[in-house]
Amino acid sequence: MEVRIERPGLRVDSRDLEVQLKDIDPPAILDLEPVSGALRVSTAMTTLELLHALRAGGISIGPKALIHLPSVCCGGCSG
Repeated sequence: MEVRIERPGLRVDSRDLEVQLKDIDPPAILDLEPVSGALRVSTAMTTLELLHALRAGGISIGPKALIHLPSVCCGGCSG
């Protein structure tokens, strides 16, 4: 799943957050948009696992703050 968090907080330590995410889902991808400050996460975690990892990384939000994005997978790699 891929999710977007519009404004996760004023200062996000993306390195610490990435460690928290990868502890649960090693191939997870984290991207912080420099202009908007939005955070994008691509992961196989459940919503609850993601919220737990985000909280451990310093972002305390509820499930309504997660914007679930449609899949961009074309299926070409069978992954």
